[in-house]
Amino acid sequence: MEEGRLEVFKGSYREFLDKRVRSNELAKAAAIHNRKSKKEVSRKAKMKAAISKKSLKRLNDIENQIAEIERHLSEIAERLQVATEAQAFDNIHSLSIEYAQTEEKLELLLIGWEELASQNMVSEEMATDEPVPEGLASE
Repeated sequence: MEEGRLEVFKGSYREFLDKRVRSNELAKAAAIHNRKSKKEVSRKAKMKAAISKKSLKRLNDIENQIAEIERHLSEIAERLQVATEAQAFDNIHSLSIEYAQTEEKLELLLIGWEELASQNMVSEEMATDEPVPEGLASE
């Protein structure tokens, strides 16, 4: 009886037993393959989760650096304002250079953050098979 149906075997009893043994072996092989596939899927999911955690930590670190540099830019701007009011031209010049260099660092961090964020979005899309919202995907 297979799948609720009675099947008449045409052949000898020995042939019937051989077929049954082969069927059992095939079922065992399929089960082993299925278990291996599930383990592989689980392993890949764990790797994606680890990568995602690392990416999120890196994003958080970059965001903290960006906030710190923005605070520093704000301080430089305040000092620049004071130097301008005092007409301290040497100080204005050095603060302007420092401001430009700090702004450049900020720009590089923002570019790095954007790249990492877009990679993370693509990784999440691949892990969930859900599309990334339009405008957020990397171009």
